[in-house]
Amino acid sequence: MPPTTLTTRQDILLHPSSKSVVDTTLLIEEFKRLYSRDRVPVEVDFRQLVSWLKVGDQLTHQIHPYPAKLLPHIAHFFVHCNTNGGEKYVLDPFCGSGTVALEASLAGKTALVADANPLAILLTKVKTTPYDVQQLRDATTKIFQRASRLRTAPEVLVVNSEKWYARDVKRRLEVLLRSIKEYGDTNIQDFFLICFSATARKVSRIDPAIAVPVRLRTKDAFSEQQNLRILEKLAWVETARPLDEFFRICHANIARVEAANKVNPERKTVEVVSDDARSLSSNMIPSTGVPLIITSPPYGTAQKYVRSSSLSLNWLGLAPPDRLAEFEGRSIGREHSPAYRN
Repeated sequence: MPPTTLTTRQDILLHPSSKSVVDTTLLIEEFKRLYSRDRVPVEVDFRQLVSWLKVGDQLTHQIHPYPAKLLPHIAHFFVHCNTNGGEKYVLDPFCGSGTVALEASLAGKTALVADANPLAILLTKVKTTPYDVQQLRDATTKIFQRASRLRTAPEVLVVNSEKWYARDVKRRLEVLLRSIKEYGDTNIQDFFLICFSATARKVSRIDPAIAVPVRLRTKDAFSEQQNLRILEKLAWVETARPLDEFFRICHANIARVEAANKVNPERKTVEVVSDDARSLSSNMIPSTGVPLIITSPPYGTAQKYVRSSSLSLNWLGLAPPDRLAEFEGRSIGREHSPAYRN
C-alpha cells in the first residue's frame, strides 16, 4: 500500500501573514489521524508544508558553511507543534550547525545542545545569540581599523597551509585574527570568529562546491565558461585581501542577526549540555526532563565532519593539526571507521 500523501487544507494549516506565532499542532493531529486510518507512512513535503519559510538564505541559518545541514522547515514545523501543552525545552544532541537550536530559540523555547565538534557548538551559540546589531557594527569598524594598522601576528598552524593559501594571504589572515582576539568582549568576539572562519575559507584555494577541503581545479569535463570562472577565482585568491572580505561577511551576517532579532528579540542563546551525545550533563538537563527531542544524527561514514571543518578548527584554536585525528575518533560521522567496528 503506497504512503498516504497529506493534502494541506487552509483550515488545518494556521500560518498568518504577520510574524505572529505559528501553531502546527493541528497538522500533527492530522498526520496521526491519517496514519491510524491507513497504517502506512505519511508522505510529507516539508518545503510545501511550511511554505511560509523561504528556501535558502534566511535569518542566521547561513552565517557559515557546514556540511549536511538539516532543512529548517523540518525543525520549524516540530518546534511549533504544542502537542503537550507547549514544550519549554528542546534538545538536539547532534546539533551540527544549529538549525534546530535556532528554530527553537526563535519559537521562544530553550534549546539544549550537544556536539562533539567544537566548531558546531561555537556556530550554534552565535546563531542563537540576539546580539545588539549596533554594537556589532561598531566592533566591526574597530576590528577593521586595528587590523589595518597591525603589521605582525603570531603564526597559526593550519594543516597543509601552503596548499590552501598564498603566503601573503595567510599572513594577512593571521593579522586579522590577532585584531579579533584582542577585542575585549569575548561574547562579541565569538561572532567575529565565525565571520573570520567564513573569510578564511573564502580566500583559500578550496573548492567551494565540496564540503571537505579539496583544491579548486579546472577539469576537462567542465565547460569552457566554468573553467574560466575557476581560473579567475584561483587568480583572485593569490592576491586576495582578507580584511575586505571579512568586512563584507561581517555586515552580511549582522543583517542576518538583525532579521532574526525582528522575529523574536527575546530569543535565548543555546545552553550546551555536553560535547558528547552519549553523556549529557544531568546538571544541565531540567529535573522534569526534556519533552521534545529533534535531531538529525550524523550520517555514519558518509560525511567527513571533522575534515570538513579542519581549517576552521585550526584557525580558531579549537583543534591544532596534530589533534584532528582525536576529534575524528570521537565523531560518529568520520572518514575512517576504527578497526573494532569492522
